[in-house]
Amino acid sequence: MITKIDLDGAFAGAFNPVDGGVLFNESENSLTDAAGLCIREIRGLGEDRRLMSPLVKIRAERDQMSAVERRIADFILENAHLLRDYSGALERLFLRGVGEMARPARTLRAARTFIRPILVRGRIARSRAGRGSIARGRPVSRSFLFVLALAFAGTAAAKDEAAAWSDARQMVVVTTPGWNVDHGTLRTYARTAGGWKEVGQPAPVTIGKAGAGWGLGLNAPRHDGPVKREGDLRSPAGVFEIGEAFGYAAKADTAMPYRALSATDYCVDVSDSPQYNRIVDAEVVGEKVVEGSTEPMRRDIHVNGDQRYRQGFVIEHNRQQRAKGGSCIFGHLWKSPVDATTGCTAMAPSLMRRLLAWLRPEQHPVFVLLPEQAYEALQHAWHLPVLGGAAR
Repeated sequence: MITKIDLDGAFAGAFNPVDGGVLFNESENSLTDAAGLCIREIRGLGEDRRLMSPLVKIRAERDQMSAVERRIADFILENAHLLRDYSGALERLFLRGVGEMARPARTLRAARTFIRPILVRGRIARSRAGRGSIARGRPVSRSFLFVLALAFAGTAAAKDEAAAWSDARQMVVVTTPGWNVDHGTLRTYARTAGGWKEVGQPAPVTIGKAGAGWGLGLNAPRHDGPVKREGDLRSPAGVFEIGEAFGYAAKADTAMPYRALSATDYCVDVSDSPQYNRIVDAEVVGEKVVEGSTEPMRRDIHVNGDQRYRQGFVIEHNRQQRAKGGSCIFGHLWKSPVDATTGCTAMAPSLMRRLLAWLRPEQHPVFVLLPEQAYEALQHAWHLPVLGGAAR
């Protein structure tokens, strides 16, 4: 199959399958292959190194481009002020990962939607400067086109994604030094007229023994790092709603909905159960439903007096109950400052008391957990607080 892509001026009609234009042999170099190549190139020196800015990458590779690619690159660089959140958009390529690559037609339509008005404005500016347009129908590498397509498609995806938590007025943020690190720092923020403002002091927490992995929360699924699975000892990374508080006591000093745990309360971690990833009362749902579950909520009764669930709250990971997607993720008390968890976020009792007293359901609080590098890359697109910085 032959796909024909027309280059009209400076990309104004790009990605339209029309007669004439540039020919690519789909069977030899598919869109998926090209996307995979782009991802590998953009990742650069590996997961543990900071991603190179797309604009910096274009500058760095300009001399290795074809003549037409250089002219397109020059156009992009000269009109960078028109490309709102370009670097954040290209980082969103990773967020969609395989999902976007599996739907190239939709991605290309989205790209055309965003590229056209930008390039119309840019072409006017170039025309006024007396510069010519790019010649029609000259070869441009597929990977180069795909980088641009996914970058612009990603801009819309990032904006839509952040809307999922746009009503949040309280945010609990945990950052870790890396994906495979079992400890981090917790900060709390309140949204003000001027942006996010830090409340209280940063405090240490522990997370999963294996570190973190992308979870199933308010943000779209991501694949640019480990992905959370049932039993993998990773804490889910991403943005999540904060659910009910719970504890051993009959009541707690919190405005959040509170569940006083009983000896028959279990969180079901059996993946094929209809109550998977739900806290249930075995006396209500039946003993058969919780059979095989390893998460009794009254650990003081069932696990040698364990106090870790004496106070805690639900982190709403995998609310859709995706099989083996991970379950029973909480904020709870730590055993000690050096004891990691099986996937939850653990903290000192004083910090837990402060959180529960501060959280308000009407403020739609969310919980964010990210490695520092991922947080920095996503901070602008996801409208996250600037860590240790001014309000945003």
